[in-house]
Amino acid sequence: MARKGINRFLNLLCQPYPLSTETSEKITLALVCGFFVALFLLVFQPFQLNQLTVAKRVFAVIAYGLITTFGMLFNDIGIKKMFSSAFSEEKWTVKKQLAWFIYQIIFISITNLLFSTLIGLVNLSIGSFLFFQSITLAVGIFPVFIITITNYVRLLKRNTQVAAAIALDQPEATAADVPEIIDLTADNGKDKIIFPANALLFITSSDNYSTLFLMKADNLQKELIRGSLTRLEQQINTKLIRRCHRSYIVNLFQVTRVSGNAQGYNLHFAQTETLVPVSRKYSAEILQLLKDK
Repeated sequence: MARKGINRFLNLLCQPYPLSTETSEKITLALVCGFFVALFLLVFQPFQLNQLTVAKRVFAVIAYGLITTFGMLFNDIGIKKMFSSAFSEEKWTVKKQLAWFIYQIIFISITNLLFSTLIGLVNLSIGSFLFFQSITLAVGIFPVFIITITNYVRLLKRNTQVAAAIALDQPEATAADVPEIIDLTADNGKDKIIFPANALLFITSSDNYSTLFLMKADNLQKELIRGSLTRLEQQINTKLIRRCHRSYIVNLFQVTRVSGNAQGYNLHFAQTETLVPVSRKYSAEILQLLKDK
C-alpha cells in the first residue's frame, strides 16, 4: 500500500500543470502574496519586529509586503522572460510548479533578510540567513503545496468533465461545413500548397516554416511551407479550420475526441496518435465549435 501511494504521488508530480502567462494573473498573485506576508508579519511579528516602535513596525510590515510583491513580479515577468525556453507550458508539470514556488519563497526570504539588515533588525550572517529561510519555508511550504495540488485537482476534474460531455454529444459534421479546396501561398509569393480541405488534420509551426499534416490516399503525409501560422491563418476562410494554440491550426472537421487535463484540452484524430493542444486563449471558441459541428 505504501509503495502504491508513493508511486501515485510521484506520478502526480509528473502530471501537466498550467503555466500562468497572463500579466494580469501574475500581478494579482503578487499582490495577494504581498498582502498575506504583510498580514502574517503584522499578526505574529517574527524577525524581532516587536522591538520596533509602532510607526517603524508598520513601515517595516508594508515594506516586507512590497518587497514580496515586486520580488514575485521580477521572477514571474523578468526571470521567465530571460529564460523563456525553460518555461514552456507543454513541458510544465506539478513538480516544476512546486519547485518554482519554493524558489520564489527562498528568493523572497533573501530579499527580506537584506532589508532587515538594512534597517538594523538583524546582522547579516549565516545564522540569520538560516533563520530567515527556516521561518519562511516553514510558513510557505504547506500553503504552496496545498494550493498547487488543490488547483491541479480542480482543473483536472473540470476539464475532463467538459471534454467528456463533448465526446458524448458530437453531431455529425457534413462536407458542406468545409470548403472544397484550400490554396496556401508561401512567404515568397510563389510556392503554393493546394489540397482538399477535408484532407487537412492540422498545421503546426516549425520556426519560420509551417508543417501541414495531410491525408493523401489514406496515408498521413507532411508538407512544409515557408510562412508563419498567422500568415496561413489569414489565407484560410472556413468555420471549422481554426487557430487553437499559438503553435497549431486545426481542422475541427477531423477531430474525433476531446480529452482534458489540468492544462486544458487535447484534440484527438482517428488517423494519428498525435494530440493537438488547445490553449486557454482559444478554448471557449474551439469547444463551442466542436459542440455545434
